[in-house]
Amino acid sequence: MTRSLTPPATASIIDIARSVLNTEFAGGAHLMVVADQFYRFVGDHWAVVSPHEVGGVVLRHLHAAAGDGKLNRRSTVREIVDLLKMFQSTGDDIFEEGEALPLLNLRNGQLVIGSDGSPDLQRHDPASGQRHCLDVSYDPGAVCPLYDQALEEIFSKAASPTDLIAFWHEVTGYILQPSRPDARIFVGWGDGSDGKTALAALVARMLGKEQVAAMPISKLVSNQFMVGHLRGKRLLLDDDVNVGTVLPDGMLKTISEAKIVTGELKHRDGFEFTIRAVPMLLCNLPPIIRDTHPGFRRRLTVIRFDRRFSPAEANPVLFDRIYATERAGVLNRMLQGLQAVVARGWKLSPPAEVEQATDEFYHQATRFSSPNITRRASNVSSDINSMSSVFDRIDVKNFIYDVDIANKYGCRVGQKFLELQINAPVGTQRVSVKIGNDIRIRFRMK
Repeated sequence: MTRSLTPPATASIIDIARSVLNTEFAGGAHLMVVADQFYRFVGDHWAVVSPHEVGGVVLRHLHAAAGDGKLNRRSTVREIVDLLKMFQSTGDDIFEEGEALPLLNLRNGQLVIGSDGSPDLQRHDPASGQRHCLDVSYDPGAVCPLYDQALEEIFSKAASPTDLIAFWHEVTGYILQPSRPDARIFVGWGDGSDGKTALAALVARMLGKEQVAAMPISKLVSNQFMVGHLRGKRLLLDDDVNVGTVLPDGMLKTISEAKIVTGELKHRDGFEFTIRAVPMLLCNLPPIIRDTHPGFRRRLTVIRFDRRFSPAEANPVLFDRIYATERAGVLNRMLQGLQAVVARGWKLSPPAEVEQATDEFYHQATRFSSPNITRRASNVSSDINSMSSVFDRIDVKNFIYDVDIANKYGCRVGQKFLELQINAPVGTQRVSVKIGNDIRIRFRMK
């Protein structure tokens, strides 16, 4: 509640500015200016506040000072806001330092991660520079039976479901906090209807939309402002990588760990910040990876989702219910995984099944890394019109993994040929393409 200011009528604007700081902003401890932007501490985090909002606070305190009628309220408010900006400006980027702290900012306090991975709940502290607060409270006794059961079902086809579930807890615990000593590019790989999207969405929801960048991975290179958009984020999520996408492998390597990068936003100067947005990609088919150096493979971490749920088995509201009723227990599972990571010196430990899936994924995704040629096959003795209705899915067999098809999968309605643009390794002589469930086309490269 705003407290009334009653300075003498002769109070200067400096006196009024200082009184506003004392009565509204804890003597100035709860208001600061970073990069010409006001921030106000709202009890558990720092929130952006506009100059107009600050001016509104000042205006409510001017009635006593303006009692003699000599004060121009509009100009006085502007002057005091400018003074407050000068008083509270700081050259230290407290937010950059705060993002590096191994802690989780929660509704009931700051959960500091100890050197052994153990959590320690402390009071909210404006000096920690936290800009976001997770919408969950820490309760060490909280459980999550629905979440546990969902994980058991999702990974039920794995060779060792227990190992895969434990590793999932490590991955999510690592993503939840901001320290990034272990360079990782996480991939969820499955045919669809397998739970990977629901699990990733739950992680994003635990973090809150302010700390998640959800976008196609290709935008990292096609849009110059996307790198700057990653400032303050903890997760970069592409939940449906397009078939045929060539991964921006250099940029992915950069953002897989805490590195200083230069960002840019529209109509603003460039700025440097430390990247902390872990990339997580979800795909049904592997994209294209051009980087065959060990550094990329070392960062790549692929989790296979082999269980496919039928429409009758799928529960579209399950994870909404889990978040609503069990998120404190889900947090505990993530903290268990994080504690294991910290205990190893901040290293994740992928089980053999993850390493095997990563090898398979990497092998398929790098098949066109060698020099290749583009060939065209046409005049195939099949009627395109009869096939256009089954062009929902294209599987490529034998020598070819990726087929780049123009004009709706290469279908030119009304013409008696199938036109495919095929990226094939040099020396490929024959290609077999399966379209839909029943039609297979085999042809010789010209």
